[in-house]
Amino acid sequence: MNALITRPRLVPPSPAAFAGRHPARFLVAAAVAWTLAWLSLLPAAAVLGTVLAFMMGVIARSLPEMIILRKVLKVRLIAAFAGIVAAGIVLVGHVFNAVL
Repeated sequence: MNALITRPRLVPPSPAAFAGRHPARFLVAAAVAWTLAWLSLLPAAAVLGTVLAFMMGVIARSLPEMIILRKVLKVRLIAAFAGIVAAGIVLVGHVFNAVL
């Protein structure tokens, strides 16, 4: 009798699967991580432009975001998006370091 009862396999979900099923939770978790990193880097004498560039890079160019974008965009458009975002992040970092 016990041989007929099967247990469900407990496999932890990947971050991309979690982000796809729970986008609001994923965004809240990303915002919390961003805020904690921001608060920990600024008192450590990090320059504001560097902290901004790092935080934007972590959020905007993350693997889960690229996987989510893969569902709606072609690989070529994702590469263009990643390049434009990277250039913008570098520009923002340099501008904030120069101004402040």
